[in-house]
Amino acid sequence: MKRVQLIKSSPCVVKQFALAAALTILAQPLMAETVTQTANFSASNTGNLYNGSGSKNIVESGFFSANMLPFNTALGTLQSFTVKWEISGSLAGTSGPTGGNASGSLGGSFMINGSVYSSGGGGNGNGAGPDQALEVIFPLTPIVSEQTFSVSDAGGRYDPAILAAVIGAIPFAVAFDSAAPVNYGTIVNLAASVSGKVTLTYTYEPGVDGGTTIIYY
Repeated sequence: MKRVQLIKSSPCVVKQFALAAALTILAQPLMAETVTQTANFSASNTGNLYNGSGSKNIVESGFFSANMLPFNTALGTLQSFTVKWEISGSLAGTSGPTGGNASGSLGGSFMINGSVYSSGGGGNGNGAGPDQALEVIFPLTPIVSEQTFSVSDAGGRYDPAILAAVIGAIPFAVAFDSAAPVNYGTIVNLAASVSGKVTLTYTYEPGVDGGTTIIYY
């Protein structure tokens, strides 16, 4: 909060200035502020490329999970919190002498402290003629899930257990419970990878910081 200090002057001028300054400060609402936490995810089959035909999971369910710190109430009053996920996968290899194909997928539920609030996913595949390069991005459009939870909507638009975790005393998990299965046929040295990012943003009204100080002489 802005501090105002009046230097020695005429009593009449000082009082008028002090009143105007005080009224101006009181008329200005506190601006919302934000604090953000981020976790990144990355995995690949480097050192264990896929060959021939088969099915593999690049990662198992539970890989896309991160512990986040609850909101620090010393900062002020929590208004809302936003969770944004960005996730994608890729495949790259060479088809066999008779041609080949490969596909991958991601899909599951988005959760906060075990409570589901949304879901998403998709897959994609590709094929190629004999001894040709083959690439796949899956899903075709990367998964982007962004949801804002207003504190006032708890128990109505979302599970109140989510808010309880966010304002609780211990870290809690944000998660996307998807594995990353890959299917391939007559492929040579298929490289597979997934990556992701989750961002948690708290929006809050800051507490009063010492108020306004006015000094009279």
